[in-house]
Amino acid sequence: MKIENSTRLINKPLFVIVLALSTIIFIFEMYYGVDRFVILLGLLKSPGYNYFTQNGSFFRFFTYSVLHASFLHYALNMLNFWLIYKVLLKYKTNNTLIELVYILSITIGGLAQLHFSSRPELSIIGASGGVFGLYGMMLAHYFIKKDWSSFLISIFIDGFFNVFLVLQVPNIGWIAHLAGVIIGFSFGLLFIPSKKIKKIYHGK
Repeated sequence: MKIENSTRLINKPLFVIVLALSTIIFIFEMYYGVDRFVILLGLLKSPGYNYFTQNGSFFRFFTYSVLHASFLHYALNMLNFWLIYKVLLKYKTNNTLIELVYILSITIGGLAQLHFSSRPELSIIGASGGVFGLYGMMLAHYFIKKDWSSFLISIFIDGFFNVFLVLQVPNIGWIAHLAGVIIGFSFGLLFIPSKKIKKIYHGK
């Protein structure tokens, strides 16, 4: 099977938009300060504030995902976004499905983090929910083709990655991560096992 290279990603609107916006906004964040952008573009929760609608600022359900708290936060999210996207393209995943899973993961993941967090005041930034959505879909690929070694290794690496994040990045949004994985894995199981995919995996 031919492995897709990174040039292919340049033709994918979601990849280009997320990477470009995250990079440009991160530069401005480092110059003007992260807090200013969190207030303008982040997901917010506070007493009297309708976090389910963000008081009508629905754009926040996307814009929060292109904000990052530090260079490490930005670099880890973009690196994993790039690597997992490449794997999904390698396995001929429909790009519309990738985009749908990413958007649903950042939206539902962000809402889940706001809703289930016990903190009365909260702000959320970062692409992790979407990245974990794509990671969940990657796990679904391994599960479908019964590639148990890749499945278990991916879970181990993810566990190590999360422990590393806890030690390096404060206030990790575990609920958003978990929601993303569940969404990606579920959509993978529902839509990936087609005859075309089985032919790619098994040659039948």
